[in-house]
Amino acid sequence: MYLIFHILHIILFCYAALVFYALYGWRKKQNVATEIFQPTISIIIALRNEVQTIPTLIVSLNALHYPKHLIEILLVDDHSTDNSFAKLQELTHNNILYKILQCPLEVAGKKQALAWAVEQTNNEYILFTDADCELPSTWISAYVEQIAQHKSAHFFFGLVNHSVEKNFLQQWFTLDFLSLVAMQGGLAKVHKAFSCNAANMCISRQFAQNQYETNSAYSSGDDVFLLHKAKLIDKEAVVFVGSPKAMVTTNAPETVKQFIKQRIRWASKTGGYRDGWSLTVAAIVYATSFCVLSTIVVSLITNHYSLIIFAFGVKTLVDVLFFAFTLPTFQKQKLLPQVVVFQVFYVLYIVLIPIFALCFPKSWKGRKII
Repeated sequence: MYLIFHILHIILFCYAALVFYALYGWRKKQNVATEIFQPTISIIIALRNEVQTIPTLIVSLNALHYPKHLIEILLVDDHSTDNSFAKLQELTHNNILYKILQCPLEVAGKKQALAWAVEQTNNEYILFTDADCELPSTWISAYVEQIAQHKSAHFFFGLVNHSVEKNFLQQWFTLDFLSLVAMQGGLAKVHKAFSCNAANMCISRQFAQNQYETNSAYSSGDDVFLLHKAKLIDKEAVVFVGSPKAMVTTNAPETVKQFIKQRIRWASKTGGYRDGWSLTVAAIVYATSFCVLSTIVVSLITNHYSLIIFAFGVKTLVDVLFFAFTLPTFQKQKLLPQVVVFQVFYVLYIVLIPIFALCFPKSWKGRKII
């Protein structure tokens, strides 16, 4: 029993150190450049079967506050089987900001669609988001403020939030999602970036021309593999844009099935990581959840229920502190009381998802992915 406590202490200490390190980074203030700087911007969005979300997307794109002569928007249809392409043409008719593209037959999948679209642009910076997202009107200008401050950087990424939660289940989905987003941002601000979200990122044209390369063995992961590539150039080449003015919103998964399928897609690319820090973060998070879940079994066998109290107590306290400081940025403070109950859901899914990713087929928009 002493050995179990000793191992648990070490793992929980590593987890707490990781979380508080991210929280330290999260709370670091970012300087904003005061000079007038207005680079040319390309916005690239690859989509497939998004006819329902396209109208909202176009409205938010039209509302962006940035000189129109400095923007181009590439909307790339990835062989949709619904009316997405026609809807794009209808809603952008006679608007010179937009280029509506269809992937050629040899280009299929979001990763290939984005890489192909990047080759069609010549502007100084390229912004990426997803078709099911809404953008603030200040999205571009908030990025430009940080680009001006970090002109030698090549990779930028920002906040992603869930719009609304209709029930307790979606509240837990949001807590899980925001914990990842805040961890990504906090560690990036101390030059320890490990992951990001393709729904809100930006690369320089120089990076696109010379270093745009992702792991072709995996269908997804265009965001994380590009981030890892940028880190190889220089750890300070990756910049987190922490301003809420650059925060993109999307919908929370509707069901447990949608949530699991999404997380399986995310977990499936971990096998392609070659970045040691990213693997370390993943190992600490997984080991912590595995140990916390294991205390239930051990406690039931040995009747030492102090194990459960200690493991859940420490992890919950660490997470409550983390959420208390990060949720206000997302205006989700109301979710803080859910953190205690959320722990059970979290440790269970963290332990099971990698197993599911190995055992079950993965798909996205009607396609099998690897």
